[in-house]
Amino acid sequence: MTPEEQQKAHEDYRIKRKREALGEDFWYYAETFSSVLQSGGWNSNLPSISSLFKELSKIKLSFEQKKRINKLARDIMASLKEVNNELVRDLIEEFNKIKMDNNLTLVQKEHLKTALLELSRTTGRLVQIYGQWTKDGQIIRDNSLKKKMDHLSTLYATSSILRKWL
Repeated sequence: MTPEEQQKAHEDYRIKRKREALGEDFWYYAETFSSVLQSGGWNSNLPSISSLFKELSKIKLSFEQKKRINKLARDIMASLKEVNNELVRDLIEEFNKIKMDNNLTLVQKEHLKTALLELSRTTGRLVQIYGQWTKDGQIIRDNSLKKKMDHLSTLYATSSILRKWL
């Protein structure tokens, strides 16, 4: 092992030990905010939820603590489901309006239809279509619409992290 590799391994070890030492702090943090998290109080700040659950997965938790975090993850997922459904409905409605208001080719309409069918689980294709159409000048950029797609993308990423706790 080279001196650089030894140094990196030592740093990784120190970081792991520091994280383990913070384990109780992360637990108390999650415990302190659990009622707010369960009620959807953090739903507008999905990166914070993701970060918390990522860190919780890196520390040693007792069986009882894991059980409580599992319930917390389920409660958050339930509150996010409502937000998810609302965003999907809004985006479908707005893109159907875009379809009606613009001269789209049959191929574009088919691509949009496929993207909207996938929207209940992924935003990738819709984001790609939106980006291409705005770049080409086919549709006018709408920041509100873009924010909804970004929020839904973040929601899906957060849900993926939470599912690991179910």
